[in-house]
Amino acid sequence: MNGSQSEVVQPTSRGLRIIVLHLVTAAAVAACAGSEGPSADPHAFPADPEAIVVQFQPGGGLAGPCCEPWAVPDITAYGDGRVVVRGPNVGRLPGLRQATIDEADLAQLLADARGAGLLGPEPVDPGVVCCDMAYTSVVIADAATAQEFVVMGLDAPDRDLTQRQIRTRQAISDLRARLFALAERDAGGSEYVPDELVAYVRAPLADAANATPWPLEEPRLDAPIGDDPRCFHIAAGDDVGTLVRAAQQSPGDNWTADGREWTVLVRPLLPHEHGCLEG
Repeated sequence: MNGSQSEVVQPTSRGLRIIVLHLVTAAAVAACAGSEGPSADPHAFPADPEAIVVQFQPGGGLAGPCCEPWAVPDITAYGDGRVVVRGPNVGRLPGLRQATIDEADLAQLLADARGAGLLGPEPVDPGVVCCDMAYTSVVIADAATAQEFVVMGLDAPDRDLTQRQIRTRQAISDLRARLFALAERDAGGSEYVPDELVAYVRAPLADAANATPWPLEEPRLDAPIGDDPRCFHIAAGDDVGTLVRAAQQSPGDNWTADGREWTVLVRPLLPHEHGCLEG
């Protein structure tokens, strides 16, 4: 690719694509014309406290997909100021921390994203770098507009990119760094305790060893068909806690039940996630 070309990348197993969602509904317009009058901010946060405002999720590499459904995003910020940050694994479970950031700081972050062209009516064009780089899935949204796009090799050298694409990538990197910095300000942040889990069941690995007994009566681990993963949704409170503790203490992804063995990937669900996630 030469520097004059502009190409959109859509390489994701979830079907992520560059989209612009105009989310202003009649109800939202009416609300803006209500008690706050014409001065109401059209870019206010989504009314749903579980709606994503900013999210970064890495994945792929070596031409692999981005992002597998059992992969947990690095950082997700919500309109009510909650931020869930991924840390090191605890056993076989992703370590997650919950922080709170100030609404004004989050609003400024979105304003700067709009100013940099990351949140508006035009698709975001970060260009394409070669080859076999990891992907970064990005979501940015306010009450009016949302952008969802995938960047290949976000922090790679800027060869074969236009100056505009270079500036776009720098703005994306800056947004990510600032969001992490805001989350770090909350020294009182706590462990994120999920209300729901999903478990992806696969045929056992060839070198399976050190298997952990499956701690739940339901779901039962019936033999998967082929190597395709299957998903179990686990929402009951006691079962969630039981499986969290077992996964945190498990030495690997191999589990046994009724004398049979499977590979099971346990995934905590974030506040906006409910049920099995699309692959």
